[in-house]
Amino acid sequence: IRDSSEYGNISAVIERWKNGTKIDIEPGKSYYTLRDTTITNKDTILSNGDSAVFYAPNQTVFYFVEPNLDEDSEYKLIITKTGKVVTATTPIINKGVWCGGFDCYPSDFSGQEISFYNSGNNSYESQVVKWKSVKEGMRYQLTIRFKYDEKTLSTGVITSKSLDWIFSADSRVDYLKGGMGISKDINGEEFYKFLASRIPKNDIPIPPPDPDNVERSNVTLDFVIDVAGEEFDTYMDVNSPSTGIVQEKPEYTNVINDKGEDEVGIFSCRYNETRGGKKLNFDSANWLQEPNSPTANLGFK
Repeated sequence: IRDSSEYGNISAVIERWKNGTKIDIEPGKSYYTLRDTTITNKDTILSNGDSAVFYAPNQTVFYFVEPNLDEDSEYKLIITKTGKVVTATTPIINKGVWCGGFDCYPSDFSGQEISFYNSGNNSYESQVVKWKSVKEGMRYQLTIRFKYDEKTLSTGVITSKSLDWIFSADSRVDYLKGGMGISKDINGEEFYKFLASRIPKNDIPIPPPDPDNVERSNVTLDFVIDVAGEEFDTYMDVNSPSTGIVQEKPEYTNVINDKGEDEVGIFSCRYNETRGGKKLNFDSANWLQEPNSPTANLGFK
């Protein structure tokens, strides 16, 4: 149950350290005090079908607000409960995964339109999304966010919706200094098949309008890169599915007590950056509604 996996009556603060020296966050104040809140919509099932590790859907989380974390500093977590102190430290992932613009993309991604289908030769087109690693970022995951408007034909009500195509978090780098080129292949045919598998189909035919039929339009794509720090990457690697005969996994933690002994937990850094508002080119947008397309019955216009 939830109470058995959460601690009450704790004191938690974050300190900023740089080159071995503790830095005041403002004159006369040397730490951020963590506040607690309860989230009520935590997933109970992961995207791969496994059960979530922590109790859900309600969970207590702790946070502090600082819009300008220093990328050259480390941040130290200090938790105190009934006289016992545990600590952990993390660096901060630097910004700039998209190279400051779309010059990291191949030519088809440099403008506002993206091609996944070519009507001239009736074939799908694949694309390669490229970005660069950033300082303190070890593992990278691409998400394509498919955004559209949905109009219910019986009422005329228009609702803005989105759908995330999440790729595996298997893009990793060997060093943390940044500047390493990373890429992910995007298969055009799989793009349409994904939409067809996740968006409800219309009843056929659309005219006359069925009460449940919809029209979909104004498609745009956002490209999101999520970045995990070294400790987070190591934790995910240690807890990945075993492929050998030995199935037992060692516990991994970077949290220690005041005696230098390992405790249970992980404290690391994450970051995400988005480039949005990209559009499909004419052929690719038109293929959403063509009779032979996997998305033919989704009501795109």
